[in-house]
This record gives sequence, structure tokens and C-alpha cells, in this order.
Amino acid sequence: MARPATRHDAPATAPTTPRIRDFSGGRGVSTQVEFDVRTVYDFSFSLSKEAGGADELPAADQRWLTTARTTLREQVGPALDAYCDELCVVTAGIAVDRPDVRTATAFVELVRETPDAVILRQLLGDHLRDPDATALADRALEGDRRAIERLVDHIRDEADTDRRTRMVAL
Repeated sequence: MARPATRHDAPATAPTTPRIRDFSGGRGVSTQVEFDVRTVYDFSFSLSKEAGGADELPAADQRWLTTARTTLREQVGPALDAYCDELCVVTAGIAVDRPDVRTATAFVELVRETPDAVILRQLLGDHLRDPDATALADRALEGDRRAIERLVDHIRDEADTDRRTRMVAL
């Protein structure tokens, strides 16, 4: 189902260049900001439960999103809700270094042709900052059952630590 085009006119007082706060301390460091606007990201992010919340979409786009999700859910079944929330958003990262992947169709094809290990590394990215976890993931991706169990335990431990940290912050 094609997404309707929506036009948002910029206010008459919109700046002609992006405003960026200078944190260089006068060292003359320049910052270049590039916007990577591709429908592949709209597609992937729209699969997240959070997409379309907080009145971020115009009414026509919200109706389209609701209809598209309903249709997809009918085709995919409960897997959409079980796996496509953050999984789809994080998986969009494989398109970042592929400027040729611009559309939802091209993204689905990229996912199909990308080796499982590459996608798993993308999904585990935050958990692989620790060199020991990276070595563990390498062994797990090679099929080492013990390494898989240890990696799952490592991820659960990190999630528990994050949850406790958030609770203390509250």
C-alpha cells in the first residue's frame, strides 16, 4: 500500500541553515550535519509500536499507518507484534552504509540477501561494545551452543542492570 504524500510548509521564519550549538571551545572544529532522508527508514520505523504516537503524524498519515499495520498483521500474524518492534528499527541500520537502498522493497531485498550473522551483529550492537562479549558473540555465531547460552545470559544481565539503574533513577 503506497503511503500518501504529505506536504508540510516551513514557517516563513525558518532559518536557512541548521542551528548547531558550538561545543568546540573555540578550537575551530567544524561540524558537518547530513540528513539521510530515505523512505527505507520511514518503512522500518513505522513497524515500531511507538511510530505514530504522540500526535506526530497528520491525520491522513495516521489513518494510512493504522490501515497498513492492520493489513500487515493479517498477512504476517502475531510475529509482527512479537518481533517487529525494536527489531525492525535496529535492523534498519544495515541500510545506513547502502545509499542505493532507498525504498521498502529494496530494504526487504537487502534483509533477504544479508547473511544472518551480519543481521545478528546489528541487533546485538549495543551488547558487543565489550571485547569479551564480541569474542563470545563470534563463537555463538559460529554455532557454539555454550557461547550462545553465555551470550543470552550476558544480555539478560545487562537488561537487568539497565532496569535496576532506571528504577534507582526514578
